[in-house]
Amino acid sequence: MDPRFEKLQKLPECDLTVDKKPSRVDTIRLMDNFQKCINPIVERWRDNVDAKEDNIMVTLGVGHDTMAEEKLNRTLPNTYFYGADPIIEPNRQLYSAFGKFFPFAIGREPGFTKFRVLPNQNQKTRTYEFQDVTTIPLTYFLSDILKLKKIDIAWIDIEGGEFEFLDQLYRGGLLDQKDITICQFNLEIHSKFHPPGAQIFHDFVFQILDDKRYVFLKPTRTEPGVHRMFFINLENPECVRKFLQ
Repeated sequence: MDPRFEKLQKLPECDLTVDKKPSRVDTIRLMDNFQKCINPIVERWRDNVDAKEDNIMVTLGVGHDTMAEEKLNRTLPNTYFYGADPIIEPNRQLYSAFGKFFPFAIGREPGFTKFRVLPNQNQKTRTYEFQDVTTIPLTYFLSDILKLKKIDIAWIDIEGGEFEFLDQLYRGGLLDQKDITICQFNLEIHSKFHPPGAQIFHDFVFQILDDKRYVFLKPTRTEPGVHRMFFINLENPECVRKFLQ
């Protein structure tokens, strides 16, 4: 086991009380502090010879917004981007400017699934609705279509569809069975739109802790029933070498 886990075990216990005023995280301040922290690291990578090795990024859920991917592409232009979203336009046009776009949803089983999606409409409106969409299994997409064994960065924001495959990220899950490694991933959890997902999310967090493969930053509550989390793989030596050493 990585010795850093021993340090993590000695950290103070998390304060999970919910009666504080205000109880909601100041997202703007949090992101501002994160930018101040991460920008010097990114700038160091920019001129680092070792950082010029190829990177793989997978976006699950484009959502008419590729600003973050575009910025990452300018910072690390040696990155290959693969994005999937069941709504073709404008996602295809946006994502194809720098990567490969796939017009389907990602789930657990192949077929048609009712997903919460952002239809092709005015970007300013951003009114989501539920639609039956074509669904491709996560492991089939990564292993059989993309032929990937290692993903450097994954962004998962599929409006509740994530609950279908969270258990595949566990130790011994389908990703392990396909020998697929994810070095780091951003995950947005949407129990607001799928109430049974709250228990799934609960079980997911404690299983990730038991697995001791990923560590995650403090979740950000963006609205009631919606949380964002960032996971880092501290078990895989290649991931640690590439992003942490």
